[in-house]
Amino acid sequence: CDEHLINAACIGCVAVMKVPLMVESETDCNSFWKPKNWGDYLRRKRGDFELPEQMFWVAPVVACLTDHLTIPLTIQHALVHSEKYGKQKSSSCTRLVVHIIGASAFEQFGGSKYVELIRLMPALKYIHVYLIGADIRENPSGPFNRPERIRDDCETRISIVRGLYHEVATTLEEADLLAAFHPGMHDADFIDSWTPTLEYIRTNTPHIPCVFTGYNRDEVVKDSQVLRNAGLTVLMEPLGNPFRGLRPFLDPTRETADFIYSNFYYAMFKGRE
Repeated sequence: CDEHLINAACIGCVAVMKVPLMVESETDCNSFWKPKNWGDYLRRKRGDFELPEQMFWVAPVVACLTDHLTIPLTIQHALVHSEKYGKQKSSSCTRLVVHIIGASAFEQFGGSKYVELIRLMPALKYIHVYLIGADIRENPSGPFNRPERIRDDCETRISIVRGLYHEVATTLEEADLLAAFHPGMHDADFIDSWTPTLEYIRTNTPHIPCVFTGYNRDEVVKDSQVLRNAGLTVLMEPLGNPFRGLRPFLDPTRETADFIYSNFYYAMFKGRE
């Protein structure tokens, strides 16, 4: 019942404002900070937005805000839990390049969301997010949205690259993290395009940590099996994501539940041992 009410309220908010709620916090942390979950994040950050603090007691506001920020918080969470970086290396990281594979409007819309990585990782001096997808809308590459809100000593870039990852990867800067949000690589409609990409990752980027997510555990379990079949190494079995979006969406398939959530589960892998 609560999910139905929040879903309806979120739809109403979007209808009134014409766009989803898309805001990021206003100030950098004094030092590297890795929140444990959304409760931890909101306790510290709720007074650091262009919103009255009392709005954070309104469930649809929190639901929409977390759905906007789930991608950057999941990226940081994956970096800290990767064997290559861990918390110590992540905290002193000055340069970060992320390749988001199979990107679509979900990753592209509200590009200012990636500013939140700078807020939580104040040692960063350079960050470049590549959005790579066959169907992504092409826009000129450039700084993050609203660059005036980013400190002068941090260079930021977001690049839109249209194509399949294995076809364009050699033209990109080497990544520190690969990410795929809701790839659905087990789906018969997508597996043919994912197979050569997974082979490229296995062969050419074996040392780079990768994170992928799903709308539910079943999706991530099935995708993990696809990875194993392709010869990749699963580093972390499917887990509930502490930074999933809290906005419920009606599941059109109704296979596992009435509602799905952005980045509900995640797992991590790398190319090979």
